[in-house]
Amino acid sequence: MIIINSKLIKNIFIILLLISLTLGFSKSYISYSIDNLDFVLAMGVDVADSDENKLKVTFEFSKSSNYTPESGGSGSDKYKPIINTVEASSIDSAINLMNAHMGKELKLSHCKLLVFSEKLAEKGLSQHIYTLINNVQIRPSTNIIVSKSDTQYYLENLNPTIEDHITVYYEVFPNSGKYTGYTTNATIGDFFYSMSTNTCESFALLAGMSSDQNDEYKDINNIIAGNSPIQSERKAQNLGIAVFKDDRLEGELTALETLSFSILASKVNNFLVSVPNPNNSNDYLDVYLFDDKNTKIKVNIINDTPYVTVDVKLSGEIGTTSYNSDYLNQVTLDEISNYTASYLESIISEFLYKTSKQYHSDISCIGKRALREFTTWTDYENYNWKDRYRDAFFDVNVDVNIKSGSLITQT
Repeated sequence: MIIINSKLIKNIFIILLLISLTLGFSKSYISYSIDNLDFVLAMGVDVADSDENKLKVTFEFSKSSNYTPESGGSGSDKYKPIINTVEASSIDSAINLMNAHMGKELKLSHCKLLVFSEKLAEKGLSQHIYTLINNVQIRPSTNIIVSKSDTQYYLENLNPTIEDHITVYYEVFPNSGKYTGYTTNATIGDFFYSMSTNTCESFALLAGMSSDQNDEYKDINNIIAGNSPIQSERKAQNLGIAVFKDDRLEGELTALETLSFSILASKVNNFLVSVPNPNNSNDYLDVYLFDDKNTKIKVNIINDTPYVTVDVKLSGEIGTTSYNSDYLNQVTLDEISNYTASYLESIISEFLYKTSKQYHSDISCIGKRALREFTTWTDYENYNWKDRYRDAFFDVNVDVNIKSGSLITQT
């Protein structure tokens, strides 16, 4: 008679179970070594030179020897770009070919910038955006840029002139809009959301290359990437917004129009505007303005036509001073406040009508405010806001309270 030990059977069962689990999940576990990876810091996508039906994909790498988790992908030495380009039928195919060329696996989790050429954006980006969003390594916070020049040339000339760490620069410059309003933080996550929803349209940062002679530049209203008075060792410029209708590039906005967008979206904390001096038509007055409250936007649908009311509240200080200035006089301050308010109402209205009548693109997501006008989501979809936005009328009200030149008051 054989006596079976129940404890022995239990131990054998546990061992067999562990063996089964180990074999079952062994293929889903991959051990990554930094020596087997190439970290992509930026990627450019353009129309191929040899065939317009193909893509030219540019990769900017960080040397593995320079990579440290603390620095986010860059060592302490002055950064020198490592840029490789490949032509392929798709982004995934380009990545696969570059894997073979480099002899290492490309890692996209540290990619900070996705740059599309103006030519490709005009053809439509939906396929490429869906491909990148479907890649689990691409972060939704990755900035998206439309370059007016070749993407490879843009990345080669985007080297920071001050920072040693390229990733630090890539993280900082899109956020400069918080204190200038001349650019804005545009991410692939927001682009994908706007492309997929019925409440707004997509936008991207606008980039261009400076030239030694900017003949078209005449005044502050015309400042845009590639057309500005800025002369720098870094030729690449990031100013303005690229406006999309659905997934296609529709047009571009100047730095001043981008400021209007930033004010409406409450994305700018403080900024400077140069307004015509009410006491001297040939002179400009620099005014520092601060966002006191988030901009209020209300939509009313009357006879199937959208009527949009915008209320902006700002406080400010005068930056321009002189010996004969009378900027401590309350009557003068009130006059400047009213003049600044009228000036901002004018540029914000021009921005709204440009996006509505010319581009037919609601990049300010005003459609979200229109939802309250409809009983059900089906009613909203049947109204077709993205097409009706072109019929909108706008009433912009700006309240500005100029206090004084703060340094004079405080001393």
